[in-house]
Amino acid sequence: MQIVGFRIIRSSVQSPLTSRPSGDSVNNLVKYFYKPEKERGSLTLLLCGDFGLVCCLEQVFSYGFKSTRFFGKNLYLWDYFERIQQHFEVLLREEAEREQLTGITRDGRDHGLKSMGELVGLVSRINASSSHLGKDDKFQLFVCLAARAHLLPRILLPLQRSPVTSHMYDESSFLRDPQLVRDLINVLSALNDFDIVLESSLTRGID
Repeated sequence: MQIVGFRIIRSSVQSPLTSRPSGDSVNNLVKYFYKPEKERGSLTLLLCGDFGLVCCLEQVFSYGFKSTRFFGKNLYLWDYFERIQQHFEVLLREEAEREQLTGITRDGRDHGLKSMGELVGLVSRINASSSHLGKDDKFQLFVCLAARAHLLPRILLPLQRSPVTSHMYDESSFLRDPQLVRDLINVLSALNDFDIVLESSLTRGID
């Protein structure tokens, strides 16, 4: 089974997932799970090695990220996820208050509420359990744990729609391009059929 990488060129700028190595990161993971167990290599390497899933998504989230434009302070991708966490917490609290007033519960799957709640919980657990880690390491941990929970394809649309993304990313960024995000969702959804078991060295004690 192979996932066909997508190639979209905007003017003279090429988006991060158009390169062959990054497109292969998910293909390599899918091939790993289709091999007999005795013939499989290192899942950790496919996730965190050169051109692995973490590297690929780091390129995606870095593309158009305003990392040095806030009062001269360098921002990390983890800063973005912490702000997203805060924004989602507000949305979830407002939704809970609305349900209490109206007695009407919306389908959380349709509005991404369940995925928002999972992201909020995951970012909170990483910050609480990994205070000794740097922000880049926390991002790596997030990608690995989110891949295990099959959260990555489900959270992309809520991320794209968030005003935090509009504030922290250029208009030409990957995350603000609806077609690129849909393509990435389709690619990452291929991992939903597999149970990703992480080594304890990757999970940092987070269940």
